Amino acid sequence: MKKKLKLYETCLKNHLQIKILFFILISFFFMQSCEKKTEKKIIWKSHTSEIKNFVKKGDFFLNKGRNDSAYFYFNQAILLCEPKKDHAENYVYALSCIANIQKNNSDYFASEETLTKTLPYLKNIRNPEYAYNVYTLIAYNYYYSFDYKSSILYHLKALKLAQNII
Repeated sequence: MKKKLKLYETCLKNHLQIKILFFILISFFFMQSCEKKTEKKIIWKSHTSEIKNFVKKGDFFLNKGRNDSAYFYFNQAILLCEPKKDHAENYVYALSCIANIQKNNSDYFASEETLTKTLPYLKNIRNPEYAYNVYTLIAYNYYYSFDYKSSILYHLKALKLAQNII
């Protein structure tokens, strides 16, 4: 009988502790919601010069064969780009350079994934050479992953663009 009584008392203590903890959490939640929150205004700043500098550095390191540094600088340029507003060309160029690095390191699926990020912005760019490069890289990725039909399809798309460039 004493064991049952002790067990009952510990259950009551635990139940009381749970109620107290619940009350504290609820009160903390209400105190947080009553605080005045100030909204931070985001000031849009044009990063055009910074993006161009990162792309130049990426090109420099890519030409020197230092793919790790080139990848870093192209990635920094991508992070600053807002392709929906005004940096679509830099965005597509930097992504295609990263995809080229991935392709050269035999990471064809990552390269394809990177290139698919460029597809919505190809119609917004003024230089069709970037779209040509994207389609050619996609075709090579399919070729090296033994999907020859898709490879031919994207080579034909690139060929149509190449004829328009000339």
